[in-house]
Amino acid sequence: MQQQAETPCIGVCSTAIGDDVCQGCARTFAEISFWYELDAAAKARVWAVLPRRRVWQALAKVAGGHLQISDGVAGEQALLQLADGRLLQMALPQQQAGERYVPLQLGGQQLSLTVSDADWPQRLQQFLSLPLAG
Repeated sequence: MQQQAETPCIGVCSTAIGDDVCQGCARTFAEISFWYELDAAAKARVWAVLPRRRVWQALAKVAGGHLQISDGVAGEQALLQLADGRLLQMALPQQQAGERYVPLQLGGQQLSLTVSDADWPQRLQQFLSLPLAG
């Protein structure tokens, strides 16, 4: 059995430069700040959400912008403020029939982006370049 590290930190902290979500470990600024005050259950919850946050981080890296994570009715959700001011909502990554996808919403437009396909970065860029529905 592999032992879990004491902290998810990998020494690439970006919260010091203004990111809400660390580009290294995918924890929020608050989670990093209070890590040693969290009990074992709270730490386990953070460890459990890191894989989905890494998916959101990959999308944010391609799209550009500022990633924010918040708790929603259906659990954690991500919001990416794009450089042009638009807001890209990213729901929880899903899996169905062996395909992994992330539901996205930009203005009135929606896309289930299949991130298990190699061309997902191009599909994301195409989605972001569509004119807003009005």
